[in-house]
Amino acid sequence: MDNQSILEVKGLTKIYGTAKAVDAISFSVRAGEIVGLLGPNGAGKTTTINMILGVLEPSGGSVEIFRNELKRNRGNIMERVNFAAIYAHVPGNQSVWENLYIFGLLYGVDNLKEILEVEGVDASIIGPYDLSASLGHPGELERKEVRDAVKRYMEVCRKTGKCAGYHVVPVDVGKVRHKIKEGFRFLAFSLDTLFLGERIKRELKEIKR
Repeated sequence: MDNQSILEVKGLTKIYGTAKAVDAISFSVRAGEIVGLLGPNGAGKTTTINMILGVLEPSGGSVEIFRNELKRNRGNIMERVNFAAIYAHVPGNQSVWENLYIFGLLYGVDNLKEILEVEGVDASIIGPYDLSASLGHPGELERKEVRDAVKRYMEVCRKTGKCAGYHVVPVDVGKVRHKIKEGFRFLAFSLDTLFLGERIKRELKEIKR
């Protein structure tokens, strides 16, 4: 088996204000290896993974995947990388194949009408980063293909009378209100709540006004 390193993390750091979420972590993963990040809640595991995926910008350090610098080659790298999150629960009464098939259709916004018409499906949520990646343009949220896909998603939700959801990445009152005006009724925040929990509470109070 090839022992070439496929992931190199060097001095990876993330700082929120005066709080250091990740403190200069370094490690490597070789082809065929299985590596686990262990630690209690708030240790920085999710923050580290998000930086490795390029979802969160590091305060310092570097990430190389397949010997390419993530910061400069994220699009090409992500075509060969997959991430399965424990936070995205799937229906337990369906088989693995059925879940993969349904979510594959959803992320590509293909056959969404048929999916939403399934009995028991009352709402759906679309993630801009997942959607852009499934369309071959990871992170390019303003790209025409991605924007058009979101529009098609909203049209189908309106026609089927189902609640539309959107995964709002930044905590921004203006953006949340804009999404509500667009017709989204289920909005989700993606944050490290250990450091930003209090801000979320303040922002939600503003949204309710």
